[in-house]
Amino acid sequence: MKRKTGLIIAQESQEITALVIRNHIRWLLIVNFLMITISILTFSGSFHFWEDALSYLGATVTPDGRKNRLSPYIFDTGLLISSIIMFRMAVLWKNFPGQAGFVLKPVLMRIAGIGYFLMITPCNLFNPSHMLGATLVFGSFWLFSVMLICEYGKRLGSWKII
Repeated sequence: MKRKTGLIIAQESQEITALVIRNHIRWLLIVNFLMITISILTFSGSFHFWEDALSYLGATVTPDGRKNRLSPYIFDTGLLISSIIMFRMAVLWKNFPGQAGFVLKPVLMRIAGIGYFLMITPCNLFNPSHMLGATLVFGSFWLFSVMLICEYGKRLGSWKII
């Protein structure tokens, strides 16, 4: 009977951790949406979402040569908060032993956290560091997404996408 109680407690702990991770993902989306929106609104030049790189929002100077005063601080704060969220999720994910991707998913989250931190470097001052950070963020998110798609495909018993 004691073993059964321990299993129930472990299962409840995993369910709570899953809820906390979901909340972290929500906050990550909210922070990034607000960061981009407010940075666009405070951008010193005219910013065209479909034409300009989002990296311009964190640049110290706009492409047309104006000093970008407020936008980089908002952009960098959002990136720092996103980095912290990713590192916290990596720690939380360790509470899922035996799950698919138990080892790789926290590593990908740490890589994304490092990437967000590197992206704080303004693209107009040191572009290689900024681009490395962006590559780490998007690459780790891509691989993480592929892993989730494969997991759900196995659960559904079908690999047909179309």
